[in-house]
This record gives sequence, structure tokens and C-alpha cells, in this order.
Amino acid sequence: MRILILLTLIAALAGCAHDCPAPAAPRIIDTSCSWLSPMTASSADTPETKREVIAYEAARQKNCGGTPK
Repeated sequence: MRILILLTLIAALAGCAHDCPAPAAPRIIDTSCSWLSPMTASSADTPETKREVIAYEAARQKNCGGTPK
């Protein structure tokens, strides 16, 4: 019985004896600025919609620069 326990322990430890390379970090490529386009409000838009358009444009210009595609 002792030999069986000893062999089981040796087999379990042998599986951890080698070095595994660390997995590569995921690579994130942000392409959102390539498809975002400027947005303008129309005179028919509600004041809330106009505020949302202004907020969108401010965020787009901050993150992608002021240059449209």
C-alpha cells in the first residue's frame, strides 16, 4: 500500500516538474476611429438629441482627434 501511495505521489509531482511558458497577453487592436464619422444635429432634432450629438462629437474628437475619416 505504501508503494502505491509513493508511486501516486511521484507521478503527481512529475507532472509539475517542467516549465510551461506563460501565455501571451491578448493583443487588442482598436479600429473604432476608422469607422466613426462626424455627426451633426439638424434643426428638427430635440434639445436632448442635440446635447447627445454634441457629447458624441466631443468624445469622438477627444479619442480620435478632430480629423474625420
